Amino acid sequence: MGGDSCALLASGEVRCWGNGSFQESANATLDGTWNLVKPRVVPLPKPARILRATLMPYCAVLEDDSVFCWEADKANNLVVTRQAEGAVDIAVGYGFACALHRAGTVSCWGDNHEGQLGDGTTQSRTKAAPVPGLSHVKQVVANGSYACAHLERGEVLCWGHDDVTELIATGGLKTKPLTTPTAMKPLSGIRELRAAEGSLCALLADDGVACVLANGIRLPLPLPASDRDFLQNHPGEWRKMPWKNVKDVILRDHSGCVTFKNGSVRCDGETPEWGDVGDSKMTSYLRGAQQVSFGPLHRCALRKGTDAKGMPKVVCWGRNSYGNVGKPWKSNSRNIESRPVPIRW
Repeated sequence: MGGDSCALLASGEVRCWGNGSFQESANATLDGTWNLVKPRVVPLPKPARILRATLMPYCAVLEDDSVFCWEADKANNLVVTRQAEGAVDIAVGYGFACALHRAGTVSCWGDNHEGQLGDGTTQSRTKAAPVPGLSHVKQVVANGSYACAHLERGEVLCWGHDDVTELIATGGLKTKPLTTPTAMKPLSGIRELRAAEGSLCALLADDGVACVLANGIRLPLPLPASDRDFLQNHPGEWRKMPWKNVKDVILRDHSGCVTFKNGSVRCDGETPEWGDVGDSKMTSYLRGAQQVSFGPLHRCALRKGTDAKGMPKVVCWGRNSYGNVGKPWKSNSRNIESRPVPIRW
């Protein structure tokens, strides 16, 4: 999520709300302040089964394994583009995306000024092309200006820039982008990866978590001082976190959450007035959340059950960028919602 919020419904329909990106093409009614608080349908040709977003673009894998992405053009009209075929998943960074294909290969497109397309160049392109040398990939993740691939044999390869160069075991800090996939220091038992700017975490087979940081980065998760100090003093070194029975880790630039299999949620961050620190009221409200998702300035959670209309219970909080937390933006207000706001479908 960027300044917008999007939801993938059980029907495969994608709806978005928030900043002006989706308004004109979605035939929304403007109220003079560029608010879109009521979710609008994204015009995709088939139902979607996976939805991914960081800032722009937003991308979805459809039921026929095709990949469609959308973003606003200079006139603020929504442009939807078919980008790839045969995909099982998609990863989206800042201005670029990578598709994981059924054959275990990866193709990328978009901005490439930091080598984030992994093709050995820094030339951007609008069409998907394979990342050379990658095969037997089971997961691809992206954030900022870098991407990483988790191979079936357990190895993790990363490329791009945006601090990720300091995560790579190549003999010290680098000042140039890594334009081709490069191996990280090994870590056993990786189940899935989670990426943020300058940090990478791995969900492990024993339901634990390990993380690695770039130099000068603060991991926005609820850590004991000893673990935080180790990560900040040992950039590029994996560190096993103290949590057990972890369901997922949600990372963003300045805040993050850990969800546990018992339904509890623990959060941390640098913006406590937005409810990021996980005070008792916020923790209680999010207990049992089925999914938590972060934008740069706001957060949303999917709660159990449905509302009176049979629609999913989605709540959002944080900085309100023109309706992305479900309330109208006001010119004379701080526009910060520190408690979750129910989305009205």
